[in-house]
Amino acid sequence: MCVGFNTSGYLPPFMPCFRNEDGLFGRLLSRCSEQSAFGYLPYLIRHHPPGHRPATEWVFDSASPKVTLPILIEWILEAWEPGKKEVTAGGAEFGAHLRDLASLKPSAFAAVAKDVGNRNYRLQLERTETALAIENNKEIREILQQLSSYQSDILAHTDAFVPRLIHVKLRSGKSVPQDFLFRFGELLGAWPEVFAKAKGLDFSDVLA
Repeated sequence: MCVGFNTSGYLPPFMPCFRNEDGLFGRLLSRCSEQSAFGYLPYLIRHHPPGHRPATEWVFDSASPKVTLPILIEWILEAWEPGKKEVTAGGAEFGAHLRDLASLKPSAFAAVAKDVGNRNYRLQLERTETALAIENNKEIREILQQLSSYQSDILAHTDAFVPRLIHVKLRSGKSVPQDFLFRFGELLGAWPEVFAKAKGLDFSDVLA
């Protein structure tokens, strides 16, 4: 990941596991602070990972739920209405929200996942249809039409928003997604103090 951060102020934590931790970081920062700003340099760096990665196929398979935990957290974040628009308090507030959701009964938690997933895909479909209405390039229109069909297929299936591993229970009685959300919520709650103490550390001897 090629990115730089201004650490003179508070920054939320990166999710410590799974993929798309950079995307979730950016969404968390922008949702929790009206003062956040992002800039892009006019350069490209090719992303060429080792090994073979098949091209994305926009075909929905109802037998294989695609909702990973990072995606679920992003959906919850998009649907969440922050009461505090300051990133330190906002991040901790979102952490408390995650802990509350993770403490629901499994059936109620699954209903929340379905609701935020449905909301997210309806917004995505609206954006795709808007882009399709004004796009004149034939190749881009074909891509948008495929994407629109894919998003419509997902919305037509009630089981499309089932998080992975939701039926796997841990000793705590929580499902795997609930346990993870609770732990990440705890991290967000503790992070302002951790971040403040880390900024006060002196690494001059170590770096010398």
